[in-house]
Amino acid sequence: MRKLYFTLTLFVLSIVTSYAQSAGMIWQPSQDGPYYDYEIEQGKPKEFYDAGGPKGNMLENYMYTLCRLKPRNSDSHITIVFEKVEFDKIDELRIYDGLVTLFNGPDEDGEYHYSWPKDIQPNTTIKAENAGKPIVVSSKAPNGELSVAFYCNSNMPGWKAMIYCVKNGDKEPTVETPEATPNFTFQIDPTAKGKYDEEEEEYLPLNLTLNMQGVKDGQSVEIDNNGEKQVYNVRKDMVGSVTLEVEAGKVIKVYGDLSIFRAQSNNLVSFTLGKNDNLKVLDVTMNKITSLNLTNLPKLKELWVSGNKLTAIDLSNLGNLEEFYGSYNKVGQLRTNMNPKLDVLSVEGMDLTELDLTKNPNLLILRAGHNKFEGLPNLSANTKLQTLDMENSNLSNIDIAPFLDLKKLDLSGNKITSIDISKNKNIRSIDLDQNQLDACAINDILFTLPQAEKAEEANIRLYGNTGSTTFDPSLITNKNWATNVTGDNTGCNTVRLRFEENANGTLRTTVEGNTIAEWTPIQKGKEVKVEATPMKGYKLVKTMLNGEEIANSTFKANQYGLLAALYTVDNGISNVEIGSMQAVKHNGKIIIQGLQAEQLYRIYNTAGVLIATGTTDADGEATIEMQTKGIIIVRQGDVAIKLWN
Repeated sequence: MRKLYFTLTLFVLSIVTSYAQSAGMIWQPSQDGPYYDYEIEQGKPKEFYDAGGPKGNMLENYMYTLCRLKPRNSDSHITIVFEKVEFDKIDELRIYDGLVTLFNGPDEDGEYHYSWPKDIQPNTTIKAENAGKPIVVSSKAPNGELSVAFYCNSNMPGWKAMIYCVKNGDKEPTVETPEATPNFTFQIDPTAKGKYDEEEEEYLPLNLTLNMQGVKDGQSVEIDNNGEKQVYNVRKDMVGSVTLEVEAGKVIKVYGDLSIFRAQSNNLVSFTLGKNDNLKVLDVTMNKITSLNLTNLPKLKELWVSGNKLTAIDLSNLGNLEEFYGSYNKVGQLRTNMNPKLDVLSVEGMDLTELDLTKNPNLLILRAGHNKFEGLPNLSANTKLQTLDMENSNLSNIDIAPFLDLKKLDLSGNKITSIDISKNKNIRSIDLDQNQLDACAINDILFTLPQAEKAEEANIRLYGNTGSTTFDPSLITNKNWATNVTGDNTGCNTVRLRFEENANGTLRTTVEGNTIAEWTPIQKGKEVKVEATPMKGYKLVKTMLNGEEIANSTFKANQYGLLAALYTVDNGISNVEIGSMQAVKHNGKIIIQGLQAEQLYRIYNTAGVLIATGTTDADGEATIEMQTKGIIIVRQGDVAIKLWN
């Protein structure tokens, strides 16, 4: 007898047992008198035996016993197909329509005994003389129920039957009717062994663990473990776990309508899916499965098949799929054009040479490293990405600017020499280990890292690059970013400058009389001259480098920095005419007159930040609603007017 072990990680699946008989089968009761009720569900027939079960003979107990059968589904009825019956001449089986009870009355001595139901005509009676052939009995009761009463007088082999719940109007089952198709069928690796016990110097029993969740509470799930059947109750709000002792090479069958089914790391070499209309999560990660038919899973949202031996995966029938984990199956190609809801795609190490993601605009997580791409897959439709993992993909460059929501980036093991992360303000995890970044390229990255909060545990990995030990570590001081290497600031002899955008003027830098554009490398120690030109109506207050004022607008380039200029209004305009422009208030709105007709105008706050745009009408007027108190600046071309409310 195989042992059953139960894990308590979540909750233990309850076992349905019936009077010492094997669950999953129904045995005629062995006790005199009391009846036992069973419900049968459509598509899930039950084996039915006398009290001796499938391996024993009848009990010769001279008792009247009663078993009552009910259809679980509405508009259905019970049908019993007796495949084999072997009785002695005194044994008798009577089957009644509906639910009946045995008669219990006194004998001549006043002692009470059970006997056949009183004054009720049976649907069918089976005795030794008519027991040699298959017999089919169907309920004629309005509610579809049957009652099986039996008087046992011998130890003959008894009967073997199948009980069906048949939808009214459907074809009745026969002896040839095939058994119900399992929802899940899988085989254990014939070469599998249990863990080796070093103390006992022997292999422990081989175990299989399943995690299941039903579509309703109290739902029964039958597991056929190489002929031994056991029934479990599952819940719809929690995943339950059960561990079975199994034998190498044997086949396991699971009958039950489930929403979640997990069978990870169980030495499975084959896996067949039956009808699973309500399955939402299927996980067979880390087995040895070579093929998988995914055609009967209309509600599947998560598919986990990583670490198997699949050579092809067809996702075309999974229109509701949201998450796919298929890494390390050598399939060579994968199509996701029929999976528009996909938001997680993990396809590492699948020998892919191309990957078309143009039909997956909702993709949030992409892990596609360790493949055979000739270049980066087209990600133009995937601007919502939050995680991008392309490690070991032979990439020399990548543009991540379109991914404004990106939080995690893994490009380790590539050939990248530079990367611009200045647009990715939400990024908090970067892995650039084992690339070709020199100290200058690393400095560029560190300078543009966004400010992080300490609790976010932001980190950047840079091990194995040319400049891993010679970059400038001061560039991330006070940014709350951690690294896995330490630099000594000896590897790069240049610095770069960023210009802070300001609508009230422009910036220009020169070195030795030559104009140096923003972000152009500047030799350390060179003198940089800053020229700040205000827009009309403004004047320069000061220029600054990293928030510090630049004396005489000249400094030596020794560090990366942010260059800025502060301007102020020079002409005192406020609700007064500038040239032909004038502003008036009317009905709580401000109307500006004298602008160029049908031309663009811009509205800035006092910090020079653009807050709105508009187009004048055919008369050169613009009507502005100021939502809050404060000052704004309206500009068209080189003409501006300052307004406050």
